[in-house]
Amino acid sequence: MKMAMVVLAAMFMALLMGGCAGTPVTVVSYNVDNFFGAKDKIPQRGDRPKSAEAVTALAAAIHQVNADVLVLQEVQTGGLLKEFNEKQLADMGYSRVVVDEAGDTRGLTLAVLSRYPVVQVVSHKEVPLDATLKGADAAKESNHFARDLFRVDVKLPSGKALTIYDLHLKSTGDFKDDPKSAKWRLREATRAAAIVREETDKEGIKNFVVAGDFNEPANSAAVQAVIQGAGGLRDALADAKERDTFVSGKVKSAVDDILLSPGLSGKAEVVDGPTFAKASSHRPVKVVLKL
Repeated sequence: MKMAMVVLAAMFMALLMGGCAGTPVTVVSYNVDNFFGAKDKIPQRGDRPKSAEAVTALAAAIHQVNADVLVLQEVQTGGLLKEFNEKQLADMGYSRVVVDEAGDTRGLTLAVLSRYPVVQVVSHKEVPLDATLKGADAAKESNHFARDLFRVDVKLPSGKALTIYDLHLKSTGDFKDDPKSAKWRLREATRAAAIVREETDKEGIKNFVVAGDFNEPANSAAVQAVIQGAGGLRDALADAKERDTFVSGKVKSAVDDILLSPGLSGKAEVVDGPTFAKASSHRPVKVVLKL
């Protein structure tokens, strides 16, 4: 009798702990690499609409990672993503398509596809990186996010909320007095961290991620500025065997990542394969969270 009671108690505790663990939520960050439906706004760049083969591969790649919340970079502004979702992802259940219409000078932007309700969307495109600057210096393009820090709040089936910060730091092009745009990226990262810290502290947000293309590895000054400045975030790829997410010929680099708020747990992986190579020069980063 005593043994039976012990077994029942153990089963009850297991069920209780399982319930506390929450529902699995798959978050994927994916730079879909110049997803234009029309020509680049900057003619000299020579970028053209993504080929039919690449678009088909992209749809297959998205099916394969099977995200509940898909965090995207380098999508053209306007209705392209909505059309793509309706035609090629109709069976994926992405009932919410959120596109940041701020965009960069080329017409590329950030976006989120979600199976769950979106309750708030915030752009920080117009927020100055250095609020102390005045006049012409304050208005400079380099005093703003090159793309954006795009916030999307999602309500999960458990009733909890998950806040997504979609971040695509400045590319590595050279600027006068700023080789590889390293100074600009660091300013973006520092300001992004401050915004994330301020908003999450003020609103009591415990469950959030900063996901995207940082254009630098996790040990760089810029990414560390986000990790430390936003409140001690965790690099979800810290224990991953493979970290390279950008592949172009023989060039490989680990520039895409998902950073987790201190209370979240989950190990990420870089998803690769022939389909992904056809879809984008970047590989998606996937993490399963328990919420």
